Amino acid sequence: MLQRQKDLAQEQAQKLLEDKQLMQQRLEEETEEYQKSLEAERRRQMEIIAEAERLKLQVSQLSEAQARAEEEAKKFKKQADNIASRLHETELATQEKMVVVEKLEVARLNTSREADDLRKAIADLENEKARLKKEAEELQNKSKEMADAQQKQIEHEKTVLQQTFLTEKEMLLKKEKLIEDEKKRLESQFEEEVKKAKALKDEQEHQRQIMEDEKKKLQATMDEALNKQKEAEKEMHNKQKEMKELEMKRLEQERILAEENQKLREKLQQLEEAQHTQTVSEKEIIHVTTVMETSKVYNGQNAGDVVDSVEKGPDPLSFDGIRDKVPASRLHDLGLLSKKQFDKLKNGKTTVQELGETEHLKKTLKGKNCIAGVLIPSNEKMSMYQALKEKKITPGTALILLEAQAATGYMLDPIKNQKLSVNEAVKEGLIGPELHNKMLSAERAVVGYKDPYTGGKISVFEAMKKGLIEHDHAIRVLEAQRATGGIVDPINSHRVPNEIAYKQGQYDAEMNKIMDNPTDDTKGYFDPSTQEPLTYSELMTRCTTDPDTSLLLLPITDKAAQCSSIYTEEETKDVFSKTTVSVPFGRFKGKTVTIWEIINSEYFTEDQKKDLLRQYKTGKITIEKIIKIVITVVEEKEKKNEITFDGLRAPVPATELLESKIIDKDLYNKLHKGNKTVKEVSEMEPVHKALKGTNSIAGVVIDSSKETMSFYQAMKKDMMRAGPALNMLEAQAGTGYVVDPVHNQKYTVDEAVKAGVVGPELHEKLLSAERAVTGYKDPYSGKTVSLFQAMKKDLIPKEQGIRLLDAQMTTGGIIDPVKSHRIPHDVACKRNYFDDEMKQILSSPTDETKCFFDPNTKENVTYSELFKRCVTDKKTGLQLLPLSDEAINAKEELTYTEVQSKEAMTQATVELNSGPFKGRKMTIWEIINSEYLTEEQRLDLLRQFRSGKITIEKIIKIVITIVDEKEAKKQEQSSFKGLRAPVPAGSLYDSKIIDKATFDLLQQGKTTPKQVSENPNVNKYLQGSDSIAGIYLEPTKEKVSIYQAMKKKLLRHNTGLSLLEAQAASGFIVDPVRNQCMSVDEAVKSGLVGPELHEKLLSAEKAVTGYKDPFTGNKISLFEAMQKELILKEHAMPLLQAQMVSGGIIDPVNSHRVPTDVAYQKNIFSKETAMTLSESSDENKVFSDPETDENATYGQLKDKCQKDPETGLYILPLSKPQSPTVVEKTYLYTEEQTQSDLTSTQIDIPIEGLADKPMNLWDVMNSNLLPESERQRILDEYRSGKITKERMIIIIIEIMEQREIIRNDPMSYKTIRRRITIEELYSAHIIDLETYNLLKQGKRDIRDIMELTSVKQYLYGTGCVAGITTDSSSKISIYQGMKRGFIKPETALSLLEAQAATGFIVDPVKNETLTVDEAVRKGVVGPEIHDKLLSAERAVTGYKDPYSGKIISLFQAMKKDLVPEDYALKMLEAQTATGGIIDPEFQFHLPADIAMQRGYINKETNEKLTDSVKGFVDPVTEENLSYAQLLKRCKLDGGLRLLSLGDKRLMFKGLRKQITIEELLQSQIIDQQTVTKLNEGLISVEEVSNSLSRYLEGTSCIGGVLVESTKERLSIYQAMKKNMIRPGTAFELLEAQASTGYVIDPIKNLKLTVNEAVRMGIVGPEFKDKLLSAERAVTGYRDPYSGKTISLFQAMKKGLILKDHGIRLLEAQIATGGIIDPEESHRLPVEVAYKRGFFDEEMNEILTDPSDDTKGFFDPNTEENLTYLQLMERCITDPDTGLVLLLLKEKNRERKTSSKSSVRKRRVVIVDPETGKEMTVYEAYRKGLIDHQTYLELAEQECEWEEITMTSSDGTVKSIIIDRRSGRQYDVDDAISRGLIDKNALDTYRAGNLSITEFADMLSGNIGGFRSRSSSFGSTTGSTYSSPMSPIPSIKAPAVIWNDPSEETGPIAGILDIDTLEKVSITEAIHRNPGRQHLRPKTVGGPSLHRRNN
Repeated sequence: MLQRQKDLAQEQAQKLLEDKQLMQQRLEEETEEYQKSLEAERRRQMEIIAEAERLKLQVSQLSEAQARAEEEAKKFKKQADNIASRLHETELATQEKMVVVEKLEVARLNTSREADDLRKAIADLENEKARLKKEAEELQNKSKEMADAQQKQIEHEKTVLQQTFLTEKEMLLKKEKLIEDEKKRLESQFEEEVKKAKALKDEQEHQRQIMEDEKKKLQATMDEALNKQKEAEKEMHNKQKEMKELEMKRLEQERILAEENQKLREKLQQLEEAQHTQTVSEKEIIHVTTVMETSKVYNGQNAGDVVDSVEKGPDPLSFDGIRDKVPASRLHDLGLLSKKQFDKLKNGKTTVQELGETEHLKKTLKGKNCIAGVLIPSNEKMSMYQALKEKKITPGTALILLEAQAATGYMLDPIKNQKLSVNEAVKEGLIGPELHNKMLSAERAVVGYKDPYTGGKISVFEAMKKGLIEHDHAIRVLEAQRATGGIVDPINSHRVPNEIAYKQGQYDAEMNKIMDNPTDDTKGYFDPSTQEPLTYSELMTRCTTDPDTSLLLLPITDKAAQCSSIYTEEETKDVFSKTTVSVPFGRFKGKTVTIWEIINSEYFTEDQKKDLLRQYKTGKITIEKIIKIVITVVEEKEKKNEITFDGLRAPVPATELLESKIIDKDLYNKLHKGNKTVKEVSEMEPVHKALKGTNSIAGVVIDSSKETMSFYQAMKKDMMRAGPALNMLEAQAGTGYVVDPVHNQKYTVDEAVKAGVVGPELHEKLLSAERAVTGYKDPYSGKTVSLFQAMKKDLIPKEQGIRLLDAQMTTGGIIDPVKSHRIPHDVACKRNYFDDEMKQILSSPTDETKCFFDPNTKENVTYSELFKRCVTDKKTGLQLLPLSDEAINAKEELTYTEVQSKEAMTQATVELNSGPFKGRKMTIWEIINSEYLTEEQRLDLLRQFRSGKITIEKIIKIVITIVDEKEAKKQEQSSFKGLRAPVPAGSLYDSKIIDKATFDLLQQGKTTPKQVSENPNVNKYLQGSDSIAGIYLEPTKEKVSIYQAMKKKLLRHNTGLSLLEAQAASGFIVDPVRNQCMSVDEAVKSGLVGPELHEKLLSAEKAVTGYKDPFTGNKISLFEAMQKELILKEHAMPLLQAQMVSGGIIDPVNSHRVPTDVAYQKNIFSKETAMTLSESSDENKVFSDPETDENATYGQLKDKCQKDPETGLYILPLSKPQSPTVVEKTYLYTEEQTQSDLTSTQIDIPIEGLADKPMNLWDVMNSNLLPESERQRILDEYRSGKITKERMIIIIIEIMEQREIIRNDPMSYKTIRRRITIEELYSAHIIDLETYNLLKQGKRDIRDIMELTSVKQYLYGTGCVAGITTDSSSKISIYQGMKRGFIKPETALSLLEAQAATGFIVDPVKNETLTVDEAVRKGVVGPEIHDKLLSAERAVTGYKDPYSGKIISLFQAMKKDLVPEDYALKMLEAQTATGGIIDPEFQFHLPADIAMQRGYINKETNEKLTDSVKGFVDPVTEENLSYAQLLKRCKLDGGLRLLSLGDKRLMFKGLRKQITIEELLQSQIIDQQTVTKLNEGLISVEEVSNSLSRYLEGTSCIGGVLVESTKERLSIYQAMKKNMIRPGTAFELLEAQASTGYVIDPIKNLKLTVNEAVRMGIVGPEFKDKLLSAERAVTGYRDPYSGKTISLFQAMKKGLILKDHGIRLLEAQIATGGIIDPEESHRLPVEVAYKRGFFDEEMNEILTDPSDDTKGFFDPNTEENLTYLQLMERCITDPDTGLVLLLLKEKNRERKTSSKSSVRKRRVVIVDPETGKEMTVYEAYRKGLIDHQTYLELAEQECEWEEITMTSSDGTVKSIIIDRRSGRQYDVDDAISRGLIDKNALDTYRAGNLSITEFADMLSGNIGGFRSRSSSFGSTTGSTYSSPMSPIPSIKAPAVIWNDPSEETGPIAGILDIDTLEKVSITEAIHRNPGRQHLRPKTVGGPSLHRRNN
């Protein structure tokens, strides 16, 4: 018992002991926490003490500020002493002091705010104290509880703790008291500071009062001076009045003299007229005789070339046309001569002469008078040529007006009132012989051009279309012809109305539209008096009619006469030779060349060069505009800014040689690396052969004399026949160059004619052959096509094409005319410039392909055979054809005599199939002498036959072809326009559409098809198509096409398709919006219907074009095709119904509709069918009414249509979208039953790799093992009970086996996901046609193809971010990196999703590519992200459309909202960066164009991907990047891209952002050794940053100014505000700061961005926009075309900033460390800047050898123009801050003049409000942004003033002020002596208080004129000087208009006064200074104006 009690007591004791220990432990913990809180409190108290110390420091700073303020006050008193003479400066100083006071006030407020903060801190301390007290009380309570439960030891410890707490508390209270004392002391000190500030403010007020008094005194003095000035002006006014009276007297005397002279002239004119009337009849007789005897010259042809028309005899009923007689019958046929007049003429009731005098016929035959001459201000009339010679008008003006005369019929002599041809005008001296050729060329618009292809005569419009004349020149000629009576028909020698011109192909509606609505670009003439662009008719309205001759004379003013010839030929050449330009393209790259050199280079044609010279000489364009034109032309011709070779006609880029397989990739790389030069590569045989070809046959060598001569010489010397010689010359021209074998020179055809190597008579023929080199123009597409293509398109005769192709093949290969070099055979075939068939023809020649003649053997040979027979000239290396004496002597030997030829042709007969001789047998002789052949053709055929070149059989073929072609053309002109083909009148008569009377009239030519077609009863059968044209949407009142309605889901597909088929079957697809009718092909091309409907609509269109009868091969109608069961009745009946309702049954054979009864007769319709269609039965209701969803006939639908009032088309109204069709199907099994049943059925897959993996039937049905269409069909059939499950399995296995057979085909290749066929690769344009054919033929192995880089990049991509690499350089997968904490989970998941979405998950360790499932199985990624990665992998395998069940792409899924847009764009961007968008069907990447074509991306999204999608994060820098940018930051390791994480510490601070170490390495700023040291930790980033500061930040720019006298540091802006430097100078220096990185605060030594500088007041807000613009030199400019960030240099090149402005900023960058890369935010070495296109050699030369034009900065001490570097050299370095400061040697030093010549320039710049581009005044005027008056005023202000001093032999010194721009000059002494200025003005200028520009303005009398309205920062800040000539009392500071030229601009908002920097409204500015006005913008939002003075 006791033992138990003892045990219990021990247990209790033990528990008590444990409790004690536990309480002890708790107490220790609480004590420790308490100690921590006390420690925290101590730290808080220390912070409070530190804050108090900071306050003390601030108070001491305030004291220093006060001391500085007192010092400033003393300076202010000193300045106040000079207040009388320096009022303006004193006011500025006062404002400065007020700013100081305001700053002090702000400081006081800040101090108050800080005191408040201190009070708040004390209050917080009080709260903290209370909290501590509360905690102490709680702790005491706890201690008491513990004391009750514990022993005395615990109580003792508690007491100790309490004592400790009390001690700490006392210490805190003491500290609190100290803080309180400190606070009181600070408050006291603050009150003292406030009192001092108040005292200072009172002192300032006192000083201000004193200044006010001084100002009043000064005002009184000024008033007195003003009165004196007014008196002087009054006296001057009186003198001027006297001078005016004297002037009036002088003018009166001149008027009397002029009247006397006029009387004398009138008498003289009367005498001349009397003489003229006596001799006129004699002259007329002589003139007529001359015309009859002179050979007519057409387009340079000889008279013998023209068809001999003498045999036909003259027509007595012919009128005199422009050059030839015009038969009355022709005028009657054209409707220009009425039937009544024609009958009278035939019956002799009137004469040709009488009718010819009628106004209408006069206009038709001769046209109206054009502008005959000019009328000068003295009322004297002159011919154009005389005015040109006397320099009354410019050569350019005279030339175009004389050309207009020639092109409208005659050269006019306004003095003698004569009309002459060009030849006669030259003989009579009306024009000079130097204009003969030009005027003959213009005269061709009247006499006709010669078609080089057909030899026929064509009009000016046709010549333009064929590219024979320039488009602009043709428009000018047509304009003149239209204005003077109508288009000239050169074939029939008279004018024709527009409609007839349309029909004859001599004009068209499109050109007429251009003429009716002319723009400045199409106005080909201008008024020489106003330089205003006009049409010829507008210019004619400004003419006056000469009362004596009735001719039109163009009045020109004195002003025009004086200034029309702005520059002479010599001046122009001089300017062009001195003006240099930097062209960063082509062979001038890196050079500074003159404009003269460039326009005389290969970049400019002769016409372009002449046009530029003419426009400059006439003042139409400035030299700046010419520079832009030159750069643009060169840039266009240089397609790629890279290495180029000299091609046949144009430079050939190296990339083009690579693409053409002339050089390989290795050689290309060597070129770019500089291992090979262009010269070395050019000399390589294959390259030289491609660029220049091998030698052609250059000429002949005479065997007997060994004399070398050209083919032309041999022909002229009668040693060779003309035909073979011409063929050889054509071969030369067609292979590159015409060769001069004597001088070993090669020429183009034009050069050869100029050099006399060939004669001008061959010019056109050789030019035609030369097009085999330069390219032919496709008349349909307007594109340049090759020789082979031109031959295929029948643009040239086949014989000529084969001949030239043969020559090209022999001399190096087929020529690519677009790329200007020869290409290999396979490339030529690929580009469709050649084909294997033609190669076979040329390699196995027949008589037809042997197109050249060997004169030695007299046989026809190929060019290669003839080439082999040549000998090589030892001197020149040229191939020469030997000519034996026999060949020379036998050249005239002919196979047949003339008699034999005639006999042979008379015996040979042929039966013609067309024309008047149809069915008759005619001899060849009869046919070649008929109207079908021209004289030239006849002679050529005879010559070739007699020489044995062609046989009689060949002639028969030729004449049949000619007759058929001419008859077809004739029939086309005399036929009606049918639905698809011309319709003869006979067809319409047979079809009872026209009656017998109309048919007879047509046959007799008494009416035309056009006139008959205007009859509605006829037209409805020809063109009528009253089908339902479109849909009218009633809610929106909008009409849309049927296809648009389908696309907008307004019509069901079947409804829309049936209506479109009805349109196609009734004639045309109709566009109701544009009122156009098109064939199906045209509709698909224009986008009126989509390509998916093409085949269906073509099938329906056969109802119009006809079906082919398979038995007879004949064309049959729709009805017949239905009868023969070629088309289903269900399809044919709706189409027949549509034809019936829309106008009648169509006869496809004759291409028009026919009446119903005729259709019965022709068996293209039947009465039974007509009866069936007329019934309103359900069978006929095959169309759907979209409004009611009821079935209807086509007629019922048409009855519901409304007729569009604008177009007359039938439009079907629709009030709501048509509801979709609900298709009901009956199934035996539901979807659930089907799924359950198929899931329970297993199937063995008969495919390798899957045979051992049985799958259930449901999984198989939903896999990609079956095509989608088959899968759906099988499911439907099973559910509907059509097939059993067993049958279903058999079908599935058959499909799989069939697909496997295809897969195992050698034409396919197995990839990780699927087998890819060559058809898939070809359709995706991954392999070309040639490769595809080689694979099909088994000539290439598919495995080799799959290894090609060009193929692999699409199959496997170019590589994603495969993994990461750490500091230890070990590579790990992205998933492992995430697990080990190297990258964040969200970043890792994003990168893994990108891997899955671009093809495969990558294991970088094993270098494996895996599908997501495989990656999870192998542990490369974890199962927790399996689903997310499977979702991403669908970007490759495709998404399933929940609506259609089809597989769709990622983009399509995004569009259907199946995938979030941000996620989709991120994955699409990753795909694009790794090879291209992935096709989900074939599961490989696609080229961009194919992806767009297949609908897997659109253009808008594609552009968005490259511009703005940044969906990934750099794990190192945490920047948002695009996937492409992230790939650039990866390291390549064994072909894998690994993202480096070891560079986290290796980021460098750039100008605006962090710079990676890779970028510094790529920019050659650091080397690999430095990178290694950084990675190994041997050097720090800080050390490297210090050594690279030049590139990371740059060296110091000019940071501020240092005043020499006071040693005061000022910012640039402060110096300007204190009037120490001019605003212009200040702005230039601030702009330089902003463009080199930062705006500098030299006081606080801060570097700030522009926004920060404005916010802190370092610069004023008025500078903000301009400096932000300059700052873009650091942050980059945005390219308005591509949207990309570009550098300063690139922006300058693209014209986004002016060149001189860009040069100034570039100069500043180079002077301070180097060119800035805005993208990477650091400076670059020069070599790297070159490579990145941020600089070039030419710009380097400009900057290293600066002229006055490029010295963009101004030294205020010496007033010199300097470069930035020169100005920096004159600066000093501040020892305290290290900043570069500009030393101002004394106050206002800038006013002091320099002893050197001072040049100041003023440029006026206008900013385009639409593009933001800067432009010259002339450009703004040309664009219509300013009016002509404003242009003249602004142009006058542009000047370049210079003062020069001249010392004569007697020691007299003269000062001359010269405007270097205009040549104006003023003698200063002369101006003083004449009283124009007084001595005071000169003294003011010499003292520096007037700038040279202002002084020059005073000299030129412009002091009160326009020039003073506005200025720029470079101009002076104004002057208080008053000119005695000026009515204005004082000159205020000029206004400055601020605008940013690189941003969009609005209208001018107001004026900034740069004296006071005060912004005022325009009206306020005018009110303050009524003597001046502001620039008047033409429209709101017009241009912004800047003036720049340099």
